[in-house]
Amino acid sequence: NIRLLQGVFVAVDPTNGHLLSLMGGRSYEESTYNRAILMKRHIGSLIKPFVYLSALINGRNPDSTPMNSISKFEDKPFTYEFDRKSWTPKNYEDTFAGTVTMRYALAHSINTVAAQVAIQTGLDNLVSVASASGFETEMKPLPSLSLGALDAPPLDVARAYTTLANFGLKRELTAILAVVAEDGRAVAKFQPREEQSIPLEESANLVQIM
Repeated sequence: NIRLLQGVFVAVDPTNGHLLSLMGGRSYEESTYNRAILMKRHIGSLIKPFVYLSALINGRNPDSTPMNSISKFEDKPFTYEFDRKSWTPKNYEDTFAGTVTMRYALAHSINTVAAQVAIQTGLDNLVSVASASGFETEMKPLPSLSLGALDAPPLDVARAYTTLANFGLKRELTAILAVVAEDGRAVAKFQPREEQSIPLEESANLVQIM
């Protein structure tokens, strides 16, 4: 007996928030469980753009200027002490590049830098920025959040990344535009809600870095 793998696919038009495709599994006949909405999985490095977005909004360089794409960080081993605990992040290949820019760190998904940046610029700020972008999953301001120690459904991630694509403009997602009666009369129409939940300049800077 070969156990068939299940898959999830979510496609969103960021210009209007329309859900173009929402696939929650291989077959509705096999399983009615909608994995796109209900399934929660470890998001890992998908959190890192929000780490650096928070840094662009809240971070300061040693000379007190705002952090930007060429702000320098040290890719090196370190241990963070908190609440009588210790946490030591590791890079995927267990190697270190030394001094790197924010752009380089994000492009190469460097764990130690993402962790340092999140801690330096505030874990509470990371939670606030991720939530404002569209994550509805509850987050705790723990250092491991900087590396994606969070279980979230795919639709949550799609919503937040749509905000990035819109330069900080969060749009309500929908699969329904209107409810129409048999005579063609619109019984109800969907009026999407949107707000500039993340500052435009910093969002645009992050998209340029990505």
